[in-house]
Amino acid sequence: GGAGLWQARLRARDMMRLMNCVQCSVCRLHGKVATLGMNTGMQILLGQEGRGGDAARMHRVEVAALIQALYKMLSSIQTVRQMESELQVAGLVGEGEPIKMGGYDGEISRGGDGEWGEEWAQ
Repeated sequence: GGAGLWQARLRARDMMRLMNCVQCSVCRLHGKVATLGMNTGMQILLGQEGRGGDAARMHRVEVAALIQALYKMLSSIQTVRQMESELQVAGLVGEGEPIKMGGYDGEISRGGDGEWGEEWAQ
């Protein structure tokens, strides 16, 4: 509802403020761009009142940040898939077998159909 949307906006603003505390200017810039990209994506999905936003009203900086954030997510997904493949080739994990994650209470796995398992959805 509206309260959850308001909380999400406050958290996003807090993240941008937190980025100001990062000492490395390059890290601060990348953090702010990533945060702006995620905020822009949320704004498109949810809009002002939780019913979706108008993507045509985005500023060019928001468009660039959104594209960069999507690129980083895609790159991360590709890296995970590559690591899964390397683990399978090395015989450390079987096809569709859950991969144990250190420091994580659950298991992250993909089934044989390429979909994430029940553990991931929880």
